[in-house]
Amino acid sequence: MAIVLTPNFCHFDTAKYLLEKCVNTVVDKPFTETVAQAKELMKIASENDVLLSVFHNRRWDGDFLTVKKLIADNSLGDIRYFESRFDKYKPILNDRWKEQPLSANGFIYDMAPHLIDQMLCLFGFPNSVNASIRQLRPSSKTSDYFSIRCTYPELEVVLRSSVYAIESPFRYYIEGTKGVYSTKFTDAKASMLNSPLAEDFGHNDEVFGTVYNEIGEHRVAIESGQHSLYYENICDCLINGKSLNVTPFQAINVMKVIEAAKQSHADKTEIMLSLISP
Repeated sequence: MAIVLTPNFCHFDTAKYLLEKCVNTVVDKPFTETVAQAKELMKIASENDVLLSVFHNRRWDGDFLTVKKLIADNSLGDIRYFESRFDKYKPILNDRWKEQPLSANGFIYDMAPHLIDQMLCLFGFPNSVNASIRQLRPSSKTSDYFSIRCTYPELEVVLRSSVYAIESPFRYYIEGTKGVYSTKFTDAKASMLNSPLAEDFGHNDEVFGTVYNEIGEHRVAIESGQHSLYYENICDCLINGKSLNVTPFQAINVMKVIEAAKQSHADKTEIMLSLISP
């Protein structure tokens, strides 16, 4: 079993080498630089009958689990608008590979995969993408801002990340036919400071969201993060033959949205994903 934690531009070559050697492989996000590379890796894994997964661990963030629960139990009704943000305040560049002008670097490859994967988990493949990808800091060598607008038949989704957000107004903002939900940003890493064996693993009593409806407003406790479930599932797949929670096919769909966002920004137009097979 191998885990690919190399710089992003090395993901494809490293994973390809491992898969061709019949090594079960987990690749950190972003899966690859392009959809074509991702498809090639999935093909090699299938031909060699080895496990291939991508580390989309944010599916098990406590705040995302809370959102999933609210949508699943219809607390907000039919969702009409959904906004998800990973903002930070980081005006000074660091001398590290992630901020160098290397292939597959920048927020669009670092932050966007998390938000896109969560969107796909909730709503499936969108009809269209319209995006702005920018370098806000004068010294930036890679993207440090994006706003990606995805449309569905009766839903608009906005995914955003900025390096100049000193205090993000929310992590999620959701408008539904029965209510509105909003919650402040929480860092999933904080939920990993205590032992996964502890009963309160991933729980933070100081973090909550708020539902607003015609009755008034009330707090909603944030679910406990369950990050260990990703690798528990990998073990189950290898030992007990269980199905993968994060499949290469799902990760390829994330890459399709990233490619569409880049094309939308370059061409200054809306890209119709409904013409692409999900």
